[in-house]
Amino acid sequence: MKTYIIKNTGGISLSEFYDCLNKGGKIVIYGYCISLIALTYRLISPPHLIRPGESQSKFKRHYNTLSLIFGWWGFPWGPIYSIDMIKVNAKNG
Repeated sequence: MKTYIIKNTGGISLSEFYDCLNKGGKIVIYGYCISLIALTYRLISPPHLIRPGESQSKFKRHYNTLSLIFGWWGFPWGPIYSIDMIKVNAKNG
C-alpha cells in the first residue's frame, strides 16, 4: 500500500488538522497526464489540504497546466486522457 504525505498542511498539529476538516476543509487529489509519443500516463497528485474558504484554483491550474503542456503528445490516448484529467479537475478533483 502506498503512503501519501498530505501537502499544504503547513506543519499544523493533528488536532488542528481535524478542526480544519470539521470546519469544512477537505483533502483533494488532482489528476494529470504526461505523454511520450506512444506512451501516455494518467497520474494523480499527492493529497492537498484545502482549508475552509481557501480557493482550489491554484492547485487545479498547476495540474491542468501539466496536462496541457505534457499530456497531448501521446498518440492516440494523449489528447483523450488530457481532456479527461481536465474534466476531473474541473469537478474539484
